[in-house]
Amino acid sequence: MNNDLKGKFVEMVDTSMFVRNGLHSPIVTEETAHEMPKKEDEASSAWKILKIILFVICLIVFIHQSVGFFNLYYTYSTTTSTIMTHPDVFKMPAVTFCSDNPVRRSSFCANYSFLCEDATETGSCGSFDSKIPNFGYCTKERGENALDGAFRERLCSRENYRNNFSSLCETHFGSLAWSISNNKNESELTPTFVEDPERKTFVTCLSSYLHLDDRFEVDTWPTDSQMQNEVIDYKITVHKNESFYPWTHPQIFLSIHSSLVPVNPLLEGIPLKTGHSYSIYIRLEEEHLLASPYGTNCTDYDELWRKNNMTGPRSREMCRDMCMWFSATNSTIKMVLPKYSSEAFTEMYKRWNSTDECMENCSTDCTKLKYSYSVFERFLGAVDGFLPLENDEISVQILIADPQVPVTMHIQSFGVGHLLSHVGGLLAFWIGISIWAMVGMMEKAVRKIMDWMQDSSYIRGQGPHSPANGVKNAAAVGRGIASTTVLERSIYTICNAANLLSSVRAK
Repeated sequence: MNNDLKGKFVEMVDTSMFVRNGLHSPIVTEETAHEMPKKEDEASSAWKILKIILFVICLIVFIHQSVGFFNLYYTYSTTTSTIMTHPDVFKMPAVTFCSDNPVRRSSFCANYSFLCEDATETGSCGSFDSKIPNFGYCTKERGENALDGAFRERLCSRENYRNNFSSLCETHFGSLAWSISNNKNESELTPTFVEDPERKTFVTCLSSYLHLDDRFEVDTWPTDSQMQNEVIDYKITVHKNESFYPWTHPQIFLSIHSSLVPVNPLLEGIPLKTGHSYSIYIRLEEEHLLASPYGTNCTDYDELWRKNNMTGPRSREMCRDMCMWFSATNSTIKMVLPKYSSEAFTEMYKRWNSTDECMENCSTDCTKLKYSYSVFERFLGAVDGFLPLENDEISVQILIADPQVPVTMHIQSFGVGHLLSHVGGLLAFWIGISIWAMVGMMEKAVRKIMDWMQDSSYIRGQGPHSPANGVKNAAAVGRGIASTTVLERSIYTICNAANLLSSVRAK
């Protein structure tokens, strides 16, 4: 092949290569060579700007949602969960009986004969074998009203329960217009006094299993026994002729409640009829709350009671009643305890400036015992096949309906695990990195700051790489930086932490 043909062949091959590559001309000019990198730089810059915009948007959304979750996390919200438990023992409620008669009529008239006289009528007032209070009802002279001071000063009333409590209230306790007995000799009846809201006098109540301010644990009943058998049986005898108010018979009220919580059966109880029998089936539910900083903000009174040598209030209601008891003389009170006086609570009360401040410190109980019951009433006569009750008697049987106890628990909505998983999920979704990758990025950033600090120290002649100091280890870096600013020393601390983290990751 001669040289001419050879040159044409080479030109043809080169041209075909440019055609295959989509170029219109095999010749690349100098202008084209300069324009191609410029266009590539413009495209690269536009893509970088777009990525930065997208990253900023994702970062803003990530921060917004993370801040929202942090706000929710620090509200310390709770959720509830209810489980059915089968305890070995059943926590017994308190069973409280009250009468609206403050004192036996004959006893009162024997002590204060000048306030009593013989009844003039027996038909409408009943049959009385002795004097009756001179209320102007069935008496010759119209004396004081039942709510007036002449009688209330000699009763266990609001005006004098602090000064004459022992001499009046406890005296009246031994002179009731009713009596009660039960089939459990070991179940001691605890006397308490509640206020009659209508007549403004205190009346006597008797309770089983009541532990408002004593040193005893809550009474229990074994659940493996035959639960349908009666737990306790009461018989109440009402002395109708001993009614302090001649125009009415003594009314008995019953209340079933937590043994740690005071109640007023005259307001919250059920009235009982003489000549009737009552079967009461009780059930128990428990609720467990969380202490501060959670929204339930409860107080563990049982723990405080044990820390105070088993003294002090054992429920929020008792705490509030004690605040009123230790306050002004004319304050109202739900339930008065004639036998117990808590020294621990007295010292606590002295630290509070007012009754309101005292009551504000009585937060709700961390453990609540809620009792519900069903009442079955019947009139017992001779034809019923049962032993008939006398007209002035009442029979009450307390039974456990179900030994199972549903427990409602307040549980924190978000724990530390929820926090890490939520923030980590948002970080991976919006930023596209994991928490571990974020740690690596922070490590690199800290190292760059460390290098920058080393360069700055070198320029000033104080760094580890300056001619005056040839030491190259991290300790020398620290000594060089220590002579500069506080910011540099702080960054050095972060650098050491990064080095430690790096060594851990390497392992």
